[in-house]
Amino acid sequence: MTYMGPISRFLADTGAPLLVNVYPYFSYIGNPKDMSLKYATFTSPNAVVFDGPHRYQNLFDAMVDSIYSALERSGVANIS
Repeated sequence: MTYMGPISRFLADTGAPLLVNVYPYFSYIGNPKDMSLKYATFTSPNAVVFDGPHRYQNLFDAMVDSIYSALERSGVANIS
């Protein structure tokens, strides 16, 4: 967090966007025995991951939501 805190605060202060490369493939290929291919490729018919009130049908949405959650925990929630 040494670098990300100041960077995210700068982006929030200036109104600049945060660009993130989200690659579900790399998460899947690193652990295919514990992760459904359908979950990783947007083809799961139902929610696969349950995190409190949140339900995730695909890995991409879960990864993006984790980024927003991390930003909120660092005190910067207004980056889009």
